[in-house]
Amino acid sequence: MEKGISVIICSHNGGSYLKETLSFLNNQVVPSNLKWELIFVDNASTDNIGQLVKEEWKAEVPLCILIEQTKGKYYALQKGIQAAKYCYFVICDDDNFLQPDYLAIAFEIMESDEQIGALGGLSLPAIEGQSPLPSWFDRVKEHYAIGQQNPFNGIVQAKHLWGAGLCSRTKLYNDLYAHYPSLLIDRHLDAKLIAEDTEYCLRLQLIGYTLYYSDQLLLYHYLPSNRLNNDYLKRLMYNRDVSFPVLEKYYIFLKVYQSSLLNRFRLFIISPLRYLLSLNKKGRRRQLIILKCLLLPLSFKDQELHIIHEIYHSRCRFLYN
Repeated sequence: MEKGISVIICSHNGGSYLKETLSFLNNQVVPSNLKWELIFVDNASTDNIGQLVKEEWKAEVPLCILIEQTKGKYYALQKGIQAAKYCYFVICDDDNFLQPDYLAIAFEIMESDEQIGALGGLSLPAIEGQSPLPSWFDRVKEHYAIGQQNPFNGIVQAKHLWGAGLCSRTKLYNDLYAHYPSLLIDRHLDAKLIAEDTEYCLRLQLIGYTLYYSDQLLLYHYLPSNRLNNDYLKRLMYNRDVSFPVLEKYYIFLKVYQSSLLNRFRLFIISPLRYLLSLNKKGRRRQLIILKCLLLPLSFKDQELHIIHEIYHSRCRFLYN
């Protein structure tokens, strides 16, 4: 693919703060040799948001407006990345304010190492009306995609980066999901997906890529007052809980298969004992998943784990394609 960055914005009725998002993108400062474009995906909006984008887009780079009628960021993002012209993409949520050097720095870091599968940065809150944050916010800020994603610049120690401001490789994303659609789809009512960014990062690690963090990549995440209340937080936590049964399988599979043969043998011995001795469902479920991972590819009736296993064993095709 052609060298450059495709910025993807997916929005469902986000016109109330999209002007500010586009203003920051209009002010991006990039070197003369860096080509980029904006792909805006209208995700079943009813607020004539496409017209707003046309009116507000001032940058002298191409603008492509697409419509995805199936609600859910996963579906809108798929459409946008499939249409991307350039080798890298950056996800800019409709409430993200990317600082002027964001694209230039992202391009430089991605070009520096072919093993970087995804890149994330520092996200700070932009509060509606400059109101103070609730006292509980700092404990849950990661669920709002706010804060520092790693203790230092470099390879990420955690297992995922959040989608806000995420930069990755266009062909890699398209190839990966062409073979293996998201395992989260059937877990959500009304086909609404969250945690698609976490799943993507876990898949990248399955096929041998690393995640990278740099606090030079700075964005502000707009937080309107209607998101800073207990009802909204409960919805966030509920969606996280709905996604967890699938994501847990990715986490456990990675932990098992990244460990030594000796440690796998140790797990094979002690996991049945832990299963029998566990006093709660969560503990028993975890030990059962570990055992299934250790015994793959035997014919357990766990389609999700078999797909994760297939992705892991396809790593050579992705790394050297």
